[in-house]
Amino acid sequence: MSAAVLREPSNEGIEVNEALFAGCCTATEGSKVYKDECMFCFHSPFHTGGILICLKTHMGFCARHVVEYSKKSGARCFLKRQKCRLPNEVQEPINKITKLAIGVEGGFKEPSDEVQEKYSLFVYPETEIELGDRRVTSVVREICDSVAANSGALLEDKCRSFEVQRKVTKFANIEQLPSMGKVIPPSGWVCEEEGCGLKENLWLNLADGTIYCGRQQMLSENTVAVGNGHMRTHYELTHMKYPLVVKLGTIENGDADVYSYAAAEDDAVIDPNLVKHLAHWGIDALTAKKTEKSTLEMELDLNRDWEWERCQENGVLLESVYGPGLTPMINIGSSCYINSAIQMLLQIPDISERYEKHYVDIFEKIGIPRTQEDFDAQMAKLVVALQSGDYSKDGSDLNGIKPFQFRRVAGRDHAEFSTGKQQDVEEYLRLLLTKMDESEYLPNPVNAVRFKLERRFEDIASSQVRYGDKEEFILSLNMPEELASDVRDETGVLRKQIPLSVCLESTFADSMIEDFKSPVTGELKGARERIRMKTFPKYLFVQMKKFGFAKNANGSFDVKKLDIEVVLDEKLDLQSIRGSGVAPHEHLLPEDQSIVEDQSTAVEEQFKQEILDGCLSMGFSDAFCRKAIRATDNSTLEAALDWILQHPEEDNANNEQQSTSAGKGVDQRVEKLAEELSKTFDISIEKVRYALKINGNVADNAVNWLFMNPLAEIPKEVEQAPTEQKVAVPKSFDDGKGSYSLVGMISHMGANTHSGHYVVHLKRGDKWILFNDEKVNVSQKTPFGLGYIYLYKRDQ
Repeated sequence: MSAAVLREPSNEGIEVNEALFAGCCTATEGSKVYKDECMFCFHSPFHTGGILICLKTHMGFCARHVVEYSKKSGARCFLKRQKCRLPNEVQEPINKITKLAIGVEGGFKEPSDEVQEKYSLFVYPETEIELGDRRVTSVVREICDSVAANSGALLEDKCRSFEVQRKVTKFANIEQLPSMGKVIPPSGWVCEEEGCGLKENLWLNLADGTIYCGRQQMLSENTVAVGNGHMRTHYELTHMKYPLVVKLGTIENGDADVYSYAAAEDDAVIDPNLVKHLAHWGIDALTAKKTEKSTLEMELDLNRDWEWERCQENGVLLESVYGPGLTPMINIGSSCYINSAIQMLLQIPDISERYEKHYVDIFEKIGIPRTQEDFDAQMAKLVVALQSGDYSKDGSDLNGIKPFQFRRVAGRDHAEFSTGKQQDVEEYLRLLLTKMDESEYLPNPVNAVRFKLERRFEDIASSQVRYGDKEEFILSLNMPEELASDVRDETGVLRKQIPLSVCLESTFADSMIEDFKSPVTGELKGARERIRMKTFPKYLFVQMKKFGFAKNANGSFDVKKLDIEVVLDEKLDLQSIRGSGVAPHEHLLPEDQSIVEDQSTAVEEQFKQEILDGCLSMGFSDAFCRKAIRATDNSTLEAALDWILQHPEEDNANNEQQSTSAGKGVDQRVEKLAEELSKTFDISIEKVRYALKINGNVADNAVNWLFMNPLAEIPKEVEQAPTEQKVAVPKSFDDGKGSYSLVGMISHMGANTHSGHYVVHLKRGDKWILFNDEKVNVSQKTPFGLGYIYLYKRDQ
């Protein structure tokens, strides 16, 4: 985009008339008005020149980019929005936050600094007129006022990104037991478990009317809500018949904190029949008043306290640094994983090269406003901004960028990343690499990290082997807890440590499949598997598998974080684990299809029951569990669960493939589904069809959309521009010597990957730089042993 700058505006020399404003339009309640940020960069109304909003398209531009836009579009009439902060004493929030959302009642508010805002009429190239000027006609003033009054597309996107998405429960039509005159009072509740006596954190079972306490829950780093988990125990003792519970004290305006214990949900849900269900127990959900924090509010309290001391190298004076490549990303609510992933990816020059080189091409090809929904466009906008240094200047109060739009576009249609919750940075890296790999723009930066793993499978009975390759982006290393040593740290506390070399040995050691039956001899002598690196990429991501599974008191499995420090050097030599391919003396297992099928059947019949039961207890489908066990060669429960967590997209792969091949049958099934949903929720069939269409015919997503958008109007004719198919650039595998140097690491603090905080340390020259959201400092005590994701660069 052109960096031309507007001339100094003047309010003389132009007559404002209706002809000049032909094509300009008012902004209605549903209009998208881009008034908070330039379409092409992260300049805001606080920057010099403000944001110029086109009165025809309602798209906003900074003074640098409006020149090119006006030349190409011919647009001349803009509403200029400028803002400045006035000195104000920092105060604690007066109003309590009650919703994990931004800009809505009870949600996050914008910074509480006193802000002065000004709107004026701007006629390109240099005329600025006060809105109260006599030359501004009533029609023009009405257009300007409507644009100024609009909440703005960015704020709407913030709300969608931050609103924690609760799914509509599948148990909305539960059968409630007779109340027998039982009425739940408005207060004074006590847990009905004998000997418990808790009077807070109490839940009402909507089916049988019992009241029990919830589980213990962390409110902040050092504060825990009491709870003995008696409601879950009650659910299990009643043969899991009554899964829906509501938190007493959170009922207000027909809504409340509702949870489903059902294995298929096991999360906060929406009960569309909540008012009726509560009325059954004498509770008027429309007049009840809220007296306790909901689960979301507790989660919110925890999320706000994200600056943990351990993540900031506390106790050390850190020097701030500024300039190109040192731009901070401001935390927009549980977004530290985004900052850490993006900053680490920019250590790879191939990524910057693609998006900086094609920045103009991408925006011009896609066209405005489609850039607001395109991953490549938002990635290019983000990369250019982070690398420019425009938002990282010593002494500036406009440093840092807020990636609201990028977050929404990158996570769109993803069950987890489309929410405002904390996420696993390793999964997010995979998501971004996959999206970049699907792009059409050269060079393909993913080629710099893509590598092949070589899998050697040996049938012990026949000594015959089979080789296969697997494409990967990230090398995951085991952390065998039993091989860790107890070492006292500088404070005298015993901590577990394990050398990186031991993790490598464990990961690349031969694994045995004890019950494997030879397809050649028919003997049950087992098989042996070995993994090796077939190629060594230019940049290598290494994940330390710090998260495993531990069986809890109920017999199911919880995620467990391994508190183990890794002992490593900044140099890494992997030459010893390079694959060598088929050796001259080796004989390959026959490729006859019947033998292969017999072998597959044999393995499937020999699934270890304890592994299958363990996977099923986590709520996954039987077919998906068997697929995971097969993929990990029936080895261990941990291996199967780890595979499941890394391949969530394969759960419904077979069903989707069958649906696709069914041809016209798909339309019939969708129509039948639409009819069922329309009847169940009493919503017009036309609106249900539209909801299914925009949500990929996924019922759960469609129902969620319907309940989140009850007043949305269905377009009479949904016109979609022909989607231009992007042709992905060819994939390749860069290969070289397996000698590497450490250039980056992402650390995680917290109980699991979906909570806590992420920071990233990156090597720049001879210094390590700490990126901790809006803080960018020279690191003094780089915690090399606490890394979760490491990035290595291949030595030249």
